[in-house]
Amino acid sequence: SKEEIDSNPFHFLIKDWEFYEDALLTPTYFKNQTSLPNMKYISIGDTESAYTSQTKNNIFIGTYRMKINFPEKEGFYALEMPQVYSAYELYINDKLYLKVGYIPNYKAQIQNRGAFFSASGETYITIAVKDASGIKAGITSPPTLGVPYAINIARILKVLISNFFMTMIFFGAIFSLFLALSSKSNYSYMFFFMCLTYAAYLNHPLLNLCFTMDGNFSYIFEHFCAYFVYLMVIMLQNRLCNLNKTVSSISEICGSVFCAISLVYGVFTPYLSAPLCTFFSNLCNVFEWLAAIYLVAIGTYAVFNDIKYGRIFLFGNVCFAVSLLLYIIQPLY
Repeated sequence: SKEEIDSNPFHFLIKDWEFYEDALLTPTYFKNQTSLPNMKYISIGDTESAYTSQTKNNIFIGTYRMKINFPEKEGFYALEMPQVYSAYELYINDKLYLKVGYIPNYKAQIQNRGAFFSASGETYITIAVKDASGIKAGITSPPTLGVPYAINIARILKVLISNFFMTMIFFGAIFSLFLALSSKSNYSYMFFFMCLTYAAYLNHPLLNLCFTMDGNFSYIFEHFCAYFVYLMVIMLQNRLCNLNKTVSSISEICGSVFCAISLVYGVFTPYLSAPLCTFFSNLCNVFEWLAAIYLVAIGTYAVFNDIKYGRIFLFGNVCFAVSLLLYIIQPLY
């Protein structure tokens, strides 16, 4: 209703999506057909209900559809589409508004996009998606619907926040490089490489907001940067906390192995079977949680052994563990 739009200028479209599995449908199809393929209602981020087709093969095909009742008086609205993996077509009623990648002769592309449209009364949003990466598939974060100024402000804020953190991390990298060159400290070199990798990781969604990127490169780049940062953090804290060499070596070898796995997984995922992709995906998730638990344990060890800055280590590691939890539930918000 108009009152709802006035009180809340944008809405996350999370629940009540119609999902047609293994079908690429257009608004014309819905108009002309009396019987439709099997449909179920899903929420964005509910991977269990949307991805059953990936148990058969490594290709995700599906159509999302939602009916929205706008005020009877025609208004101007905006729909922000987050990263969709990894080729899709967006229709509003009968009109094609967005096309990212190419579905017929599958070409993976990723970009945050926005559509502006006029609507009144009963309106249908239809999104046909195809993905052959096996890493992520379909809509993983909810589209945002609202009035244009609110959507534009939200997009600008995303850019500003990403730029702020990226700039801070970049200056941290420059400062650590200066310390490394002046004091010959190995710790500073490690912190320098960690900051550079994390800045590149943060820059990735910013690039997707501004440019269309190749889907396969995006997968490989994003996953490798994430696990390389985990490895650098583990190595750095092992040395700062003077941990036992055996424990340090085991943790660093495991981290290095998972970095290699993430790289191989990203490169060869399109050629792997669906069960194997699921296995690697679950393995990577287990590593993230083990890394978080290990870092919290290091912080606790530092506090109880009165190691300098031990409380800061513990606080930072707990924040890291919480961020992993938020990353898991973020598709709902």
